[in-house]
Amino acid sequence: MIASDYEKLIRIAQLCTASPTPIDFASRLDAISKRCVHNAFHYELVEYGRVTKNSALVASTNARIAELEALIAKYD
Repeated sequence: MIASDYEKLIRIAQLCTASPTPIDFASRLDAISKRCVHNAFHYELVEYGRVTKNSALVASTNARIAELEALIAKYD
């Protein structure tokens, strides 16, 4: 899932809501974002949040991107 672009994330979200037991996909993505250091995933996740109008996910992911940028800057 980390290698997925935002369009694939949208498709996965659609499949999650279509299942007999719906899954809170946005919460799962947010949890992955907090553990992951793969920057490309975070930028795709921001776009997914924008397209799906999930401002909380966008804010949380942007905060994580800022954390990662600070961590990278610390070692530059």
